Amino acid sequence: MTNFSIRLRIPGSEQWIDGLYLGVAPQVDPRLQGESFLLRVDEPPAGLRPGAMIEARILDQRSVEKGWRLPAEAIIRYSGQHWIYVKEDAEHFEKKQVSLDNRDEKSWFTKTRFEPGTFCVVTGAASLLSAELQAAFGGEPE
Repeated sequence: MTNFSIRLRIPGSEQWIDGLYLGVAPQVDPRLQGESFLLRVDEPPAGLRPGAMIEARILDQRSVEKGWRLPAEAIIRYSGQHWIYVKEDAEHFEKKQVSLDNRDEKSWFTKTRFEPGTFCVVTGAASLLSAELQAAFGGEPE
């Protein structure tokens, strides 16, 4: 059993393919001077053939960080900090401060702890903050 997860694609392609790590290659092309691996791909696309150049991402499962992906739309910034609203019950939400570690195209990674089954507000978080601030300053929420 390996601790690696390998995804590969043909350069220029948008499609990532899962590969099964079989081991280190017994021979290496001396011109490439890099480590070579043997992979198996079930049902490879037409352009993937033995010896073809590929782009690969190798993830060592032992180094995977534990955390959560939060939709970027759920994050609000207030008083120099990042917050999300989590659902307490059918009509109540609580503002929770979060640390943001890195972002991909659609989400932020955070190591902030959440209980399993926690739901966050994705659409309307800014409206909840506005209502909270109005109530705090004696205004009537709309």
